[in-house]
Amino acid sequence: MFDEGAGGHGGGGERSRGMEKRVTFNERWLPYLLVAPQIVITLVFFFWPSGQAIWQSVLVEDAFGGNSKFVWFDNFTQLFHDSNYYAIDHRISWGPVDFSRNHVFVLNTVYELPFGKGKTYMGDISSGWNYLVGGWQLSNTTNWSSGLPWTPKFNNCDPEEDVGICRPNKGSGSFHTGVGKLDVATKTITFFTPVPDITDPANPPGPFADPTKGHLGNIQRNTFHGPSGFYSDLSVSKSFPITERFRAKFVFDAFNVFNHPVYAFSANNGANNCIDCQGGNNGKITGLEGGTSMRGLQWALRFDF
Repeated sequence: MFDEGAGGHGGGGERSRGMEKRVTFNERWLPYLLVAPQIVITLVFFFWPSGQAIWQSVLVEDAFGGNSKFVWFDNFTQLFHDSNYYAIDHRISWGPVDFSRNHVFVLNTVYELPFGKGKTYMGDISSGWNYLVGGWQLSNTTNWSSGLPWTPKFNNCDPEEDVGICRPNKGSGSFHTGVGKLDVATKTITFFTPVPDITDPANPPGPFADPTKGHLGNIQRNTFHGPSGFYSDLSVSKSFPITERFRAKFVFDAFNVFNHPVYAFSANNGANNCIDCQGGNNGKITGLEGGTSMRGLQWALRFDF
């Protein structure tokens, strides 16, 4: 039932606020009964699945799902490791995951042009002109990101170690990486210039050093980064009112609207990462990053009713 709260049109102070309405229940249990379905839905469709997911994340099951073992947070730590050596020494295999970027800037914009009936400009134009200048909308998604990680390796590591951790030591010089010019003949782009063989004592010291036999290089996993990425997609749409109920929309999409290539040089995109291998494609970019392409165009016509 509804009750009138304190106050009326006469008097002052609190009573001058006017009429207030509040809901009261004759049965004290009725509010809880009304809220109960919401609580049940929240428990069943949110907390229960979330709890199940968290519990499963700390278990390891066999191939057939018949047995499971509680492993605490090992499933999470293995996201950041190199499987070749993790079980022996976590510190050697620790590093960023292959898809990690240090910086990611994302901009999403939607702009409806202020032209046409009911808009700021040309708001009183005829229906014929409104079909031409009204109903335009622009939308854009731009992503500007730092490069994906990769791990350097050296050429003559097999005689020095046999555990699959083919990394050099840090040296004393600088190592330059960057996107160079396209070699039209080989269709490759230089990302870095390989240094002389680091295992040859006759070569002068540089940015990398030989770990020597029986030792593993001290450069951590995935501490170098490939070329930065720039992705920008543009959509232009035009709405056409047909009747009060029916509308049509023409959409034109431009993927990678600036036709900017995103070059592949990372751990999960086949980096040619040997820092002292001479010849071949070592240190070179040979393709685009997976999931990207040069400019692509498409259009569509949609009817809403």
